[in-house]
Amino acid sequence: MAVNSIYSNTIRFSGLATGLDTDKIVKELMNAHRIPLVRLQQQRQLLEWQKEAYREVNRLMTSFRDAVAPLRLQSTFQVKTAYVNNTSVADVKASGNAFEGTYSITVQQLARGASLTGQSLKKEGMNVTKETRMQDLLGSGELPQEIYLNGVKIELDEDMTVDSFVKAVNDKTAETGVRVSFDTATQRFFFMTVHTGTTWTKEGESETRYVKIDFFDKGGGERIDYDEPLFNFLNKAVGIDERFLLDESGNRFLNPEDFIHQNELNQSEEGQGVADPRKMLVGQNARIIYQGAELEFTSNHFSVNGLNIQLKGTGEMTVTVSPDVDAVFNAIKKFVEEYNKLVDEVNKKLQEPRYRDYAPLTQEQKDEMTEKEIELWEERAKSGMLRNDSMLVSILSQFRTVISSFVESSRFKTLSAISIDTGSYYERGKLVIKDETKLRDLISQNLEEVMKLFVINDPNDESKYGIGKRLYDLADKAVKQLEAKAGNLLSYSLADNSTLGKRIKELDERISQMQNRLIAIEQRYWAQFTALERAIA
Repeated sequence: MAVNSIYSNTIRFSGLATGLDTDKIVKELMNAHRIPLVRLQQQRQLLEWQKEAYREVNRLMTSFRDAVAPLRLQSTFQVKTAYVNNTSVADVKASGNAFEGTYSITVQQLARGASLTGQSLKKEGMNVTKETRMQDLLGSGELPQEIYLNGVKIELDEDMTVDSFVKAVNDKTAETGVRVSFDTATQRFFFMTVHTGTTWTKEGESETRYVKIDFFDKGGGERIDYDEPLFNFLNKAVGIDERFLLDESGNRFLNPEDFIHQNELNQSEEGQGVADPRKMLVGQNARIIYQGAELEFTSNHFSVNGLNIQLKGTGEMTVTVSPDVDAVFNAIKKFVEEYNKLVDEVNKKLQEPRYRDYAPLTQEQKDEMTEKEIELWEERAKSGMLRNDSMLVSILSQFRTVISSFVESSRFKTLSAISIDTGSYYERGKLVIKDETKLRDLISQNLEEVMKLFVINDPNDESKYGIGKRLYDLADKAVKQLEAKAGNLLSYSLADNSTLGKRIKELDERISQMQNRLIAIEQRYWAQFTALERAIA
């Protein structure tokens, strides 16, 4: 709370009869009365500074707790890494469930959805835009009242534009599994399924559907026989080549489902294999051979035996799974770094000198000083807010006890056995990794024993908690203690029920009461001087 004047804003004309500088006299009289108020305001400012100092420690404590949290869990030490010898075929990540070893994978084909690209609709003297009517694209032919897409009816009308046709199709995407776009640059419609693979399941249903683009499926197993208006609309207005509309006879509409299970290539006259483009009307599963087993997936991203695989191309590759030494080492190193930050900062605050002659400045004092002078003064005034704080001393002492404790269930017993030890005495408990190469080797060769040193080895026996678990519990307890003392890091002042928060609220009430009392005293002085003026006049 700022130390501002509590004088009334009433305009007064003083000294007209007596010649006295009443305003100056009243201010000097009030200065004496204001001394207790200034002390209260200074006490409040000191509490605010102390509260912020505790919160700075709590931020570091929270960061340390977050850093040590993974070390209490087995999953942190069970992280695997996957080395792929041919990354052009796939990217692979190993989960904790993957077994160590080398695996062979052959990717025969990638999963894809169905797609259909229309021919250019650009005509002489006519540039197709999103506002062009579908009827104008069709010409003089009869516009169908409706079309079907994967068994779902889409209604048409004479005023339907290219843009409204796109919207009508895409409004049914959840049911058809197909979306469409129109590109004004190439003057083409582009149809594409939203799913890959040969089948998909509509949300909320159990029945599987084929991934396809089929304009002749009415649903329920019923298909549309050849219909000239429908053929003309799809061929002329939508731009679909007739080979994607008619079967080999040319008298019946094509059934895309005929291509779902056809994997052979059509041979060209030159004898080279050329895939039938009509197969693009249906989706295709990813097909791999994993350790000799033929497997299919509807997506190019899937999991097999603890391996998360993202296919990128066809071909052969091997995947070697091994423990992720770097991940475990980095988790331990981060714990050491965050612990040292915490210990360093807390020790600084415990040893900071307290300059009691440097009280918080009043606003009047600040007005008479330069910014640099204010900065230097407040630097000393804020110093030592937590000097020799008993709570922080106790927390550090408990941390040191845990750091040097034994874990009987691990062959290594202590942190020093894995090359983590306390530094020199003047570093006041900070940790140091004496030999990073040794620590990496121990993780690589004795991962199970390193893990036992940190994690919970028996949830029902605290004596068998690993150091990671013990430090986490202690840090979590310290965070709660600091919050009780100075408030949650995210809380607002009005909702602050911490020890310091309550003391600040009490001071606010006393300051408010004193300000009201000073206003009454000032008004009394003015009333007395006004009476004196009247008497002399």
